[in-house]
Amino acid sequence: MDAAAYKEQQRAVYSSGDPTWLARILEPAAAALAAATAVGPGDRVLDVAAGDGNFALAAARGDRDRD
Repeated sequence: MDAAAYKEQQRAVYSSGDPTWLARILEPAAAALAAATAVGPGDRVLDVAAGDGNFALAAARGDRDRD
């Protein structure tokens, strides 16, 4: 897929008015990333324009301690 087509696809997703379905799909990946990087409550994390904030929330919850 070329860059212009990809950008248009992303624009359509985020302009749909309700991208929460995408957030639900990506939430397990955010939790896995928090676990893999061993960040948790009290750690400082820079989450800049990295999506919907699921990773920052997973880090704050301490998903590294979950099964």
